[in-house]
Amino acid sequence: MIQRTWALVVATVVVLGGVVGAVVLWAGSDKAEVVRALPADTLARAALRGPAKDAADGQAHDDTRKVLAESSRRNTYTVLYFHTASRPGAQKTARQAASIVSKLPQPVAWTVVDVEDPSAQPVLAKYGIRSEPMTLMLAPNGAVTTGFAGAVSAEALERGFVSPKMAEVLQAIQAEQIVFLAFVGPEVAESDAVRRATQQAAAEMTGISRTIEIDPRDPAEEQLLSQCEVSPASKLAETLVISPRGAIVQRFKGAMTPRHLFDSIQRILAQESGCGS
Repeated sequence: MIQRTWALVVATVVVLGGVVGAVVLWAGSDKAEVVRALPADTLARAALRGPAKDAADGQAHDDTRKVLAESSRRNTYTVLYFHTASRPGAQKTARQAASIVSKLPQPVAWTVVDVEDPSAQPVLAKYGIRSEPMTLMLAPNGAVTTGFAGAVSAEALERGFVSPKMAEVLQAIQAEQIVFLAFVGPEVAESDAVRRATQQAAAEMTGISRTIEIDPRDPAEEQLLSQCEVSPASKLAETLVISPRGAIVQRFKGAMTPRHLFDSIQRILAQESGCGS
């Protein structure tokens, strides 16, 4: 049975989403086994809402898209901070938060929005914002990597820096996609067979699934490998099937067929519908 850790996490982050910014400061079967859910911090990031697809445009929405597009071009993170500008002390608090962001170890785009700005309302709805002050951190690809209410701290923000492949996983999960996470590489046996199977399965399920490849030898992905319990010295390809809820549903060691992956998806669909056990 897929573990239900995700449901507990969602209860704590349901108010989180995204926000707009008008002020921008560029600152410093036989092969499968059911396994556990991802760690709580990863699940929390996965539960953060990505943008809704049907929100109306507005000036604030347009501003946000420009900021995020520039962050993507620069390959930098974005911190989205929103508050009620008319609240006593709000401007001072925002300046203090900007100062903290400017001292982060990586360059970050800092954006602020007044939630009372009428043009911001479509974007607040788009990202599911329900309270303030709220801070979100987005990876260069737009995935929300951390989010929290209240005061901004360097410690909380630094937790939002994730590896490139983790950002890809979060982006896919926040888009409600199934992830085929393949640990393959030039020094890993059966990598070609795994690539063929995952790519074929993903091609037949365009839009609802995504294949993400990781070389176990990549030092930048050490933390993700640890979370997925894959050795950096692994000599045999492994594939994890991750549900849109952020749970690792199955683990395949070595070569598998698209049929194995389709069976995994059937298990996910059954679980989501309440028919699984």
